Order: sequence, then structure tokens, then C-alpha cells
Amino acid sequence: MTKHKSASSNHAAEGETPGTEAERAHVRQALEEFSTVMLLTGGMGKDLRTALARPMSIAHREEDGSLWFITGHESERTEDARASGLGHITCQSSTRFVSLSGRVEASRAPADIDTAWSKMAEAWFPKGKSDPRVAVLKFHPEVAELWDMSGAKGLRYLLETGKALITGEPPKASEGQHERVRM
Repeated sequence: MTKHKSASSNHAAEGETPGTEAERAHVRQALEEFSTVMLLTGGMGKDLRTALARPMSIAHREEDGSLWFITGHESERTEDARASGLGHITCQSSTRFVSLSGRVEASRAPADIDTAWSKMAEAWFPKGKSDPRVAVLKFHPEVAELWDMSGAKGLRYLLETGKALITGEPPKASEGQHERVRM
């Protein structure tokens, strides 16, 4: 894992070594908590005023942490994916916060649609898997940032915060509480 060194740095440096398998597994495990995420496309690397985040239901998860979504072939998010190939995902619960940057690709391959298809997709595409409007967006994470306040980590954070209120010194993050991982 590449530890977060600077609050101003949001992306891993080129050539940065990948995180360990345990660190990548921690990110994948944290993502299991979420069935819906916010997918940001458009404006990536350009004018962020055109970037839009949309809630997307996760249709399929890959072993490497890639997330797949069912969407419309001619939707704005699919057009953004084809134009830039870049995406960002954020998700949040009461104890975990995950931010992922990576590549996103659109697919209309029948095998991909079949893999990602669910009964819920029929609400959007009543003609089924063969509907010509159906597409799959595949998000491949490259860098993940995770804030994990679950379990003992959350308790340690509360203790550190209480100590900080008494001493006037900022709380210290404990191991595994805040990580930046090159996937």
C-alpha cells in the first residue's frame, strides 16, 4: 500500500508500486458494503464543471475490484466513458468512505450484458438483454483511497479525538484507518 502522504495529493504517482494483495483485498472488502455508488464521468481532466456524478447500481464485481454497471448505450455517462475513458467512483456509509479513480469502458458484448444482467435491469430495459439500448460500463480501478472507521478502528479514532480535545493536538490516524492503494 502506498500510504497517504499529503492531503493535497489525490492520485498515485506514475510508476508507484501496486499495493500489497492484503491492501487491495481491504479495498475490495470495503466495496462489498455498497450496492450503489456515485459514478463520475465527463469533464475528467478538463473543465470539472461538466463532470457529473450519478448513482449507479453495481451489476457485477470482478476479482480485481472492477465494477460493472448496466446502462443505456446512448446515455450521457456512456458517451462520457467513450470520450475520455476515465471515471471516478465514490461511496459512503456511516463508517466507511471509498474513492476510486480509474478507467471506464463501454461494452455491448452479449456475454458482458449476460454477466451483468439482473431482474432489476428489466425495469429500465423491458425488452430484456437483447434490447439494442443496453450497454455495460466496466470501471477498472487504478487508485483507491479508503477511510475505514468500522469496528476497532472507529473506536481508536474516537479515543484519539477525545485525546485531541484534551491536549489540543490533532488526532492521529491508526494503521488501516486511512489508506491509499494503487490497485
